Amino acid sequence: MKRGFGTSKHNKAYGFRVLARLSQQELTGKVGISKQTIFVMEKRNYVSTLLLADSVQKRGS
Repeated sequence: MKRGFGTSKHNKAYGFRVLARLSQQELTGKVGISKQTIFVMEKRNYVSTLLLADSVQKRGS
């Protein structure tokens, strides 16, 4: 994972996407949300709903 993009300890959204070897664009296609939403989630400036979090978890893997 890249260092300096959020904190590695707290940036799980970024970490899981990287472990799945998906780009932000690829994840948007799988989950049906905008690339901007993924970016904001990774920067920790977004509180996702449980429904969105469940969708990302199921379709992102």
